[in-house]
Order: sequence, then structure tokens, then C-alpha cells
Amino acid sequence: MIEWHAKAHAVARIGTTVRKLAAITAVIAGSAVAMLASPAEAATYRYNNPETCTTYAEYGFTVCSGSSGQYSAAQTSGVWVYNSKGTSTYTVTSSDYYESRSEAVKITNVSTKANYVFRYAYSQDFTYYGMVCSVKQDYVFVNGQIRVNDSAVECT
Repeated sequence: MIEWHAKAHAVARIGTTVRKLAAITAVIAGSAVAMLASPAEAATYRYNNPETCTTYAEYGFTVCSGSSGQYSAAQTSGVWVYNSKGTSTYTVTSSDYYESRSEAVKITNVSTKANYVFRYAYSQDFTYYGMVCSVKQDYVFVNGQIRVNDSAVECT
């Protein structure tokens, strides 16, 4: 019963993660479209949020998280290219519980006034109640139509 509950909880958390990522994807896609309207020079922006931990003594656990990555946008001969990639880590630890996850996201957007291609690739590996799970999602949006929307979840 505990193993089934843990797997069900893991799958529920995966669903929540995928829904959050879909919302993030929509925001990023909107930002990329907004970039089409304004000229800009090529630039790369980097971010680094070192791991920090917070202990919740009243609940008996510690949460640690961090992230890093970069994104860039450039226009050449009327073609916009937007790239983003990053990783994040997250752990929860207590005397009888451990959860760890590592995520990687890569987004590529290439567009002109006539064509728009948006690709989103996501992978996540995490440990939950002793199970090792992997989540992968691939999403391609071309000229207003979803061309690829694949996802897979595997826990062992």
C-alpha cells in the first residue's frame, strides 16, 4: 500500500510539474512573440542562483534549491532566434524522508514575420520514497499549430 501511495503521489507531483511548465512555456512563448515587435541586438543573459537551504524545525525537514542557466535573443536578416537553457535542483530531507530532483529545460524559438517555430524540451529526474523517476516532455509549436506534444514518465 505504501509503495502504491508513493507512486501515485509521485505521478501527481509530476502532473503538477508539467502543468507549471506549460504555464511557463506560455509566458516564454508570449515573450518571444513580443520580442518580434521590437528590434534588439544579440545579447546573452546568464543567471546563477546558488543552492540555499531552509530548515522548517516545526515540521522536521529541510528544503534546498538552486538554479542556473542562460538565454539569448538575436535578429539576423529578419529572423529571430531565441535560446534558453537552464538547470535547477531541489531536495527535501527529514529523518524518515528524502526527495531529490534535478531538472533541465531547453527552449528554442526561431521566427520571421511569416513563420514561427517554438520548441520546448524538458527532462526531470528525481528520487521519491526510494523510487527513481524520470520525466521527459517534448513540445513543438509551428505557425499556430501543435506539431509535437510528447511526454513520458517512468519510475523504478
